[in-house]
Amino acid sequence: MNKLLFLLILVISLASCKKKPNPLQIDSFSVEQTRQYLNFTFSSEGPVTYHEISYALAGNDNDPSTGTIITTAATASYSEEIQNTSITVGSNYVFYIRSIGEDNLKSDWFGPRALDISEYCAEPFDIEFNPTGLTWGSDFDISFYEIEYGPQGFTQGSGLTTQASYSFSTDLILEANVIYDAYVRSYCDANSNWSAWVGPTSGFVSQNRNLCVDPTNLGFTTIYDSFNNPTAANVTWDDDGNNFSYEYNLVLDGESPESSVYESGTTLENTYSNLTANTQYDFYVRTVCQDGSKTAWIGPLDVVIN
Repeated sequence: MNKLLFLLILVISLASCKKKPNPLQIDSFSVEQTRQYLNFTFSSEGPVTYHEISYALAGNDNDPSTGTIITTAATASYSEEIQNTSITVGSNYVFYIRSIGEDNLKSDWFGPRALDISEYCAEPFDIEFNPTGLTWGSDFDISFYEIEYGPQGFTQGSGLTTQASYSFSTDLILEANVIYDAYVRSYCDANSNWSAWVGPTSGFVSQNRNLCVDPTNLGFTTIYDSFNNPTAANVTWDDDGNNFSYEYNLVLDGESPESSVYESGTTLENTYSNLTANTQYDFYVRTVCQDGSKTAWIGPLDVVIN
């Protein structure tokens, strides 16, 4: 009887000491590259708190415990920018994944999944409108950028386009009191080509910008020398379109604005020196618009210094 009781206690003890099965398990795992992003897709079982993704150059010992670890609380998919990792473009990497539960319980590593990392062109970011146009950020050496924009809700492909060499543009043609949408993409080189379009970013425009309108409010002031003799005239005008380029000319009374070589500039004024007092001159000005077109000549403004 005592012997039987001892055997029963031994069986119960062995059963209680038997290791419980691990409830955590990875069922599937894949990784692919889309331009500057690594996209991970996975499925797992059990009470998962987070996942660990390990990566290393292919050809090493391929031990995931010694690889670089990315941690994510995502449950089915996760994306990581390549520039935020230590991955080198043009190399082959292997990836593993495991799930982590409560009390630091871990599943077995699942993998490897191998991937060649190709060159890519990074997307712009932090796009925003400002009083001078549009700005954005970029972490890579970009050859140039392309911008498409239009009134809020416009269909991409039907908007206005322009290019920029730096991470800003003052070339957008914008009308005051309108909300605009803008998209921006980067061009790197013949190998990496274009990034994806980023946008739309919306912004309310409070004043005209590069709007092709005639100059207004032409006027002048006389400039005197140290002996109080009139010698020059400073001519000014306004531009409600807030453009950056103008052509202008001061001619003798009755002459055409194109009867002599006219000047160009980027400010709303010009000074003419060595004028003859009490002689009538005619001043003309026109706007050179962002698309290269020009308004009509505005004038004449009668200019007489005395």
